[in-house]
Amino acid sequence: MTRRPPVHPLLFAIYPVLFLYGQNLGEVTLGDLVAPIAIVLIASLAVYAAARLILRSSGRAALATSLLVVTFFAYGRVLDAVGGSPIGGGRLLLVAGGVVVLGMAAILLVKRDPTRLNRGLDLVGTVLTLVAIVGIVSYELPRALRPPGAPPPVNNVTATEKTTRDIYYIVVEDLGSPKTLVDHFGLTDTHAFDWLTELGFQVPADSATNYGKTIHMLASTMNMDYLEDLAESVGPESGDYHPLYRLVDDNAAARFLKVQGYRYLHIGSWWDPTEKSSIADVNYGISAPSDFTEALVKTTILPEITSRLPRIGIHLPAQVELSGEGAQYDGAVFGFQKLEDLATAPGPKFVFAHLLVPHDPYVFTEDGKRLTPQARDGLTRKQAFLGQAMYVNHRLEEVARNLLSGPEATRPIVIIQTDEGPNPPAFDDDAETFTWTAASQEDLEIKYPVLNAFYLPGVTNVKIDPGITTVNTFRLLFSTYFGAALPLLPDRLYIYRDKAHPYAFTDITDRLRH
Repeated sequence: MTRRPPVHPLLFAIYPVLFLYGQNLGEVTLGDLVAPIAIVLIASLAVYAAARLILRSSGRAALATSLLVVTFFAYGRVLDAVGGSPIGGGRLLLVAGGVVVLGMAAILLVKRDPTRLNRGLDLVGTVLTLVAIVGIVSYELPRALRPPGAPPPVNNVTATEKTTRDIYYIVVEDLGSPKTLVDHFGLTDTHAFDWLTELGFQVPADSATNYGKTIHMLASTMNMDYLEDLAESVGPESGDYHPLYRLVDDNAAARFLKVQGYRYLHIGSWWDPTEKSSIADVNYGISAPSDFTEALVKTTILPEITSRLPRIGIHLPAQVELSGEGAQYDGAVFGFQKLEDLATAPGPKFVFAHLLVPHDPYVFTEDGKRLTPQARDGLTRKQAFLGQAMYVNHRLEEVARNLLSGPEATRPIVIIQTDEGPNPPAFDDDAETFTWTAASQEDLEIKYPVLNAFYLPGVTNVKIDPGITTVNTFRLLFSTYFGAALPLLPDRLYIYRDKAHPYAFTDITDRLRH
């Protein structure tokens, strides 16, 4: 009777994918599983086939494959656990190599029949995989059956006036306000942002984000409303970010403009929620792995190996780098250039661009050159951030001058905004568990003030309140240019509890607005 080949190499290959998915249920979709599972299964089968040819034993080949698979996927998590210990860093690579060598030696030299061991590993792999699958299904099934939320009521607002000026909404990531950069990040040039007023932008001095998190801010701003109704419908204990993702993907601001005859041109980031929009007429962006795939790669041994190859003279193509820095660099260069390119595209058009700088990883010097890892190691976090922030400022100025180079009668409406301020040090130390309800006053003063600049051509009677918040961005715009009945909302500021509770909001307006 022919023995069934062991299946534990395949089970141990897909389990880390399922485990990571289970850790991030509120932020991922089932589609994120397809490519990683296909890749790890094909790779594991290839390793098993090679081992089978070399060892001439399916049982020993299975053991060798599982040894390599477990070492490959466990490395990143072990590195996180022992990062500050004597075996952290490069020493762990030696430990992993030693484990593989000893394991392979045992597989080759121990003469005992491996059938029982393989059966035991099959059982372990099956249990682990089934536990992971049950956890995923128990979460995904209720979510699939949950009815979609009702569209925001502002979707029904009508225009009583008309404009055909192009509209640019440019959001940069975590820049904060000019004052934040001076007070907390060492910016000495207090005139660095004067180009905005020189070009005719109104820049409210005390503007703030309503929510200190990108997805909350975009969902609120682009739907022109606060998120209380959404929080009530999903519940404060929910960790499901998908309702927020849907509000950004299918947002009221873009829908309103499409009804007015605008084309929606979406310049996406490499971050999944703003990579593209299902209602955009055209999506632009770079090709980059999904956030889930990138997170999965970071749990493996690959980044450790590829980062050390240049030390022995091996330089991989930029497309192969696994740190995420290539997507950050390429995405910013692409996004700024696309904004300039679209200046001549036919209108009327609504252009939304989300640029993930100056948020880390820090890959730009102030003059726009690629910041090498070696150079970055010689900088403090604040220095690296400030250099990238100044690069963003320079490119924003170049884009704005290009967009506004024509006669006033044909100039576009331009809104340059940052979603939130930089992360405070305590958040960067432990973003997964940081509790905003325990944030210090300084943490909030870093996070909430934002750059918010409006270029509003063709109107002379619009005076913007110095303390306007981002939720009123499109209310101001649509009431001014389209006569829409969208009065400004009271400017309120909210924190969410922590990453696991994105709908547990607390009003902190009184802490920051005295």
